[in-house]
Amino acid sequence: MRRAPIETSIIIPAYERTGMTENCVKSVLDTIGARHDVEILVIDDCSPVPIKLSSASDSRVQIHRTPKNLRFSGTCNFGASKSSA
Repeated sequence: MRRAPIETSIIIPAYERTGMTENCVKSVLDTIGARHDVEILVIDDCSPVPIKLSSASDSRVQIHRTPKNLRFSGTCNFGASKSSA
C-alpha cells in the first residue's frame, strides 16, 4: 500500500516527562484514527535520559532529539525543520 503524502505535521516538544508525552501521542493517534496523511514529531529537547515511547512503533510517530537544549521555541523550530508537510 502506498503511503498518502503528509498533509499535516504535529510537533510535540518534550523534555523528560515520558509518561505525559506518551499520553499526548496516544491521544493524538486516537484523534486522527486511520489517517496516514499526518505525522507526529516528538522533539526531545536533549533530556538527560532520551525519551522512548511505546507509541513510536506506529509509523506516523517519529522521535527526534536536539543536539542541545534549545528551549521551547528553538525546539519547535527544530521540529519544523524535520517536518515533511
